[in-house]
Amino acid sequence: MQKYYFVAVTPEGKQISGYVTAASMEAARDQLKTGGMSILTLEEPKDFQPRNSGLTVFEFEAVNDLHKTIRGTIEAGDKYAAYKKLRMEYKLDVLFLVNKSLPPSEKEDIKSAGIETELEDKLLVDQKLEERRLKKEKKVDTKEEEAKEMAEIIEANEKQRKFIVEKIDSVLSEVVPLLEENAEYINPNKRREIEERIDLLMRLKHSNSVEHLKSLTQRLLKQISEDEIFLEGANIPEDLKAEIERRRGQFQAVGDKFDKVISKGLVDLQITLGKIDTTELKSVVSEIKIVRQLIDTFYLSFVVLGAICFLFLLSQLVMMLIQGSGGSGHFYVHSPLIWYVFGLCLLMGVSYMGLQVRLIERWPWADPLAKVGLTLLAILVYTVQFPVFFAWTMPI
Repeated sequence: MQKYYFVAVTPEGKQISGYVTAASMEAARDQLKTGGMSILTLEEPKDFQPRNSGLTVFEFEAVNDLHKTIRGTIEAGDKYAAYKKLRMEYKLDVLFLVNKSLPPSEKEDIKSAGIETELEDKLLVDQKLEERRLKKEKKVDTKEEEAKEMAEIIEANEKQRKFIVEKIDSVLSEVVPLLEENAEYINPNKRREIEERIDLLMRLKHSNSVEHLKSLTQRLLKQISEDEIFLEGANIPEDLKAEIERRRGQFQAVGDKFDKVISKGLVDLQITLGKIDTTELKSVVSEIKIVRQLIDTFYLSFVVLGAICFLFLLSQLVMMLIQGSGGSGHFYVHSPLIWYVFGLCLLMGVSYMGLQVRLIERWPWADPLAKVGLTLLAILVYTVQFPVFFAWTMPI
């Protein structure tokens, strides 16, 4: 194998340079073209030392937007600078990045471990800081607020990554056995494409690029749900066609189920990562807090009124026991109005506790409407049935 120095342009229009390993110059040219690159220069260098003094050569393996694997070298001042250039300028999803000068055994250990989480975390912070600089925000946050926001961004990205990895494991645990069980019914070419995508997904599973992982997983789910993956033709017996249709339904069910689970889960998790402007987010949170405070004050008034009614009724009951049926205590203890207000306060207290329970998971907007509807229905039933609940307050 020989190393060749190249200068090329990526599909996104970015010019890149580095080294590629191949059996011949033609093989190196084919490898670069397969990655979707337009070659400007391809030559066999006299040596492979960094062309710029003070720069380090790093070997890397990455995947581009066309899901093609690219291997080569890149020169940079340090490992983070090389990683940032590959991710930001060349738009590549990096599988490993290792110093070229390290011993082979140490290289293999680093390649097996993949990309360090710290590199992606630092890149996320740099991206966020760059967004702030470009937007020229008028308000300058304190260092404490900035550190807190950066920590939230990193935490949100990690939650999304763990969610995707968990769902990838679930998808593969069902798809791989289905492929093995249905090997004789599946189009060989389609099966090979699916297996290649599964292999790529397994290799990228611990990548920090959440969007790329999501895209690959959903492409796999879409592919296994397509009708074309099964054998077709006039020569297939009718009984076999029926069996193929049954098995096709199994694949489509798996694809639909996980597609919905992944989409809903990511919507719930996407809180920061630059997709929501922090100023707007703070404004929305502030509005939510005000509404919440009004609701809490509304219910708290019923709690206070209920407590007053309870203490008043308790005191009048004691007076009735002392004075007998002819005193004022007897009158108040049998007052329908006081007992109605006291019962209504208890009902509203139960309703407030019900706010903490999610009744409708599928449609979040319908949950508060359902709770309001149930509360109004409960008040109506309570009002109509009051003479039954508090029969002792009714005149004989």
